[in-house]
Amino acid sequence: MLAIIEPNDLYRTVCCATDLLFQGNSLSETEVDALVAFILANTHPHKGFIFFPTPAVRAAGIRLVTGEKPRTLLLANNAVELETLRLLALLRPDLPAVQQVLNQANLRLEKQCFASVCMVGECAAASIAYLRYLTALGVEAHRAQIDHGLVSLKQDRSGNGKWRRFPTRFTRRWLQELPCQLGAAELAYSLPLQA
Repeated sequence: MLAIIEPNDLYRTVCCATDLLFQGNSLSETEVDALVAFILANTHPHKGFIFFPTPAVRAAGIRLVTGEKPRTLLLANNAVELETLRLLALLRPDLPAVQQVLNQANLRLEKQCFASVCMVGECAAASIAYLRYLTALGVEAHRAQIDHGLVSLKQDRSGNGKWRRFPTRFTRRWLQELPCQLGAAELAYSLPLQA
């Protein structure tokens, strides 16, 4: 597993680990400790972000964990931070250093338009990244925001299994991470995409 750590690319490491976990694989305690230590040692603070994309990551081109290219800079920048925070929340939520990072990040994130599942402009797509993060923090603790996100998705259906403002595969990934009863209707709506 430690082979997934890319010493010069935090975001690629985060995406690889996220995929590994999504596919149902597990990590040993030693591997989790190494991954968390690597993440915490690779902060890149900028304008309130803790894990702002480095120039090298930006030059290489940011992709969502599902491979989709973000259509906006807002989503690209926030996806890097939110996926990193999400992984920390999944791996070691009780570690004091992780709690400190999450609390610090939440101070910035809670003020962002996309935190309320904004349906205007570039905020819409960033809302899914934020909802994925909230889901990792705990569905019940963030149920109102998650329910609002699901209602927003339903209202944004394009009629062909996709949504007008939300990245399709990234949105489906979030729905698959929710408890079955919560994401079921929107997943059923997007089923034609799997054929």
